[in-house]
Amino acid sequence: MIAHYEFIDGKYESGLKERKLGATTYLYNKLSAEETNNIRAKLNELVDAANFSSIPLYGQFGLKFKGDGNVDMLNLEAGDIAHRYTTAGVIENARYNGGDPEDPASYTIISAKPDPVLFNAPVSGPDQIFTLPLGFNAGSVLVSRGEIFKTTEWEQNDDELKILIDIDAGNSVYVKP
Repeated sequence: MIAHYEFIDGKYESGLKERKLGATTYLYNKLSAEETNNIRAKLNELVDAANFSSIPLYGQFGLKFKGDGNVDMLNLEAGDIAHRYTTAGVIENARYNGGDPEDPASYTIISAKPDPVLFNAPVSGPDQIFTLPLGFNAGSVLVSRGEIFKTTEWEQNDDELKILIDIDAGNSVYVKP
């Protein structure tokens, strides 16, 4: 996190420089107080933008991508994609729904598809059954790099995948979500 810049000789509560109104102008006061204050405001604006788009802390969401039609680069808008790092070292993506950006309830977690599963056929023949991970939904099945058709060549019942056609022992069965 980058801290805001503060003037060493800021005189006011706000930290702004005091205008030098005397007849003598010292070398260190060549920029007018107004110009210097404008520079300070711009630096702090840049610091805020850098902090907003930086890597989020564990448990906190940070902007990853702007949503369709969202253009405000300094504030999260509904539909923006955010991410955070969990204590397990996992990057978790979520869609911002609006509301308090600090509240995890303002986000909907975007689930990633599970990794494909690879099996080797233990024997030759039809009706071979493979046990899939719990909750895994097969989208396509490839046998020896060739896709086979659902319902006519394979079917899934709960966590079991059944190959209905003849396959040879040792063939790779690749199941994609």
